[in-house]
Amino acid sequence: MIYMRIEELLDQAMENNYTDLQALIMFLVYEKKVLTLEDDTKELDLYFLEKHNKRMNKELIKYKHKINMNYGLNLYALTKNRVTTFVVAENARQAIYIAKMPDAKVKLCTFEELNINGQNVAVKELTDKPRVLGRYKHPNYEVIV
Repeated sequence: MIYMRIEELLDQAMENNYTDLQALIMFLVYEKKVLTLEDDTKELDLYFLEKHNKRMNKELIKYKHKINMNYGLNLYALTKNRVTTFVVAENARQAIYIAKMPDAKVKLCTFEELNINGQNVAVKELTDKPRVLGRYKHPNYEVIV
């Protein structure tokens, strides 16, 4: 029997831009907390049953709206314990997952420019896929990319 963790499926969903699968996993793991990233993917089977389709679709539409999930990329600043990490992601939940900072304060930043060591850098020039851009510790405000 092949065992796959939900975290591995989420990674694949992110790599292949399966936004709705990402939303389902993040909803169940981070919002409802009924599953963990360490659980076997077979635990998701319950949520794919036909009798749950209508309700799950309704829940996921509300959830995607709540977290402003779209099909493009945004820049997020995640701050925890005086450390800020900049992440390019499709939504705040994905940024939290990528940075592995579940308890961080999340702020949506301007996507046009990011100031790194006193120089403005166009974020779109740095990356075209979800990833951590850099991290800095307060109070020196230096960003390492």
